[in-house]
Amino acid sequence: MIIFSTHLIDEVSLLFEEVLILRDGQLILQESTEKLREQICAISGPIHQVEEFIGNKQIIHQEELAGMKLAYVYADKEVAKQAGLSVDGVPIQELMIHLTEKEGA
Repeated sequence: MIIFSTHLIDEVSLLFEEVLILRDGQLILQESTEKLREQICAISGPIHQVEEFIGNKQIIHQEELAGMKLAYVYADKEVAKQAGLSVDGVPIQELMIHLTEKEGA
C-alpha cells in the first residue's frame, strides 16, 4: 500500500486504484476508482430536464446558469443520454472538493 497526498489530484488520478476521502477525520467515501468513474457522472441540460432526471438520485453537487443546470450524481450514464441530457465524467478532484465542502460554506 502506498499513501499518496497531493493537492493536484487530477494530475495523478489515473494512478489510483482506490479513492478514500476524509472529512473532519471521518471516512466519507472508499471506492475503487473504476467504480466511481462508472457510477458518478456530470449531467447537464435545461433546468427542468435535469431536475426531472435527478429527482430521485443522490446529488453530490448542482449549479444553474442561464437556464441550464449541471449536477454531479450517482446515475446510469446511458439512461441519462437516452433522456437527451449531456453526460460527462466527474474529475476526482471535483468529487473530492464537493464531498468535503462544509455545509453553508
